[in-house]
Amino acid sequence: MSVGKVAKPSRPGTAIHEKGQRRVEEILDAAVRVLIDEGYGLFTMRRIAEAADLRLSNLQYYFKTKEDLLNALLKRTVDDYNAALSHVTRNRAGSPKAQFQRMIEYLLKDQDEKASCLIFWELWALAGRDPSIAGIMNSYYDVYLDKMAEAIRSVSPQMPKRRAQRHAGVIVALIEGASLFRGFGKPRRSSLVGYARAILELC
Repeated sequence: MSVGKVAKPSRPGTAIHEKGQRRVEEILDAAVRVLIDEGYGLFTMRRIAEAADLRLSNLQYYFKTKEDLLNALLKRTVDDYNAALSHVTRNRAGSPKAQFQRMIEYLLKDQDEKASCLIFWELWALAGRDPSIAGIMNSYYDVYLDKMAEAIRSVSPQMPKRRAQRHAGVIVALIEGASLFRGFGKPRRSSLVGYARAILELC
């Protein structure tokens, strides 16, 4: 899933012009491919330069370090998800309950996507050791929880905000944890047939 926002490069002024913007996007797309197909162990500046068909010096013109590049990649991923959630919940026909159901269905369906699952599984692992990645992930989940709480209160306007936030935490944890059982590449256990429907009903 990609909305296609341009992340800010590490070197000021390199993505002001259209050509620079395209190059930044191409680099980030190559970085995503490396992270998904090869994992963080091979996520090096040299490997990403190869994947983007660039010299290492050209890559470093846009992103001086691997940390700069990874931060830009994570911010673009987070922005894409936030935009997608906003699109699903904003200006859509149907009752608040129907809109809430579409949001849950979207999040569950997204777990079928290789990129969605592998990127976040890698990020979860990295966040436990890297404070900067943990900070970006925390910011993402703050927005995710707020959007979920808003969706809950649209269905139940009388619910206090704090209670809606608690419910949102339970639902987000349920959906995110579900990817470990039913995400891309996971075995389809016969004991979990109808699992997604059960999650939707619980939500």
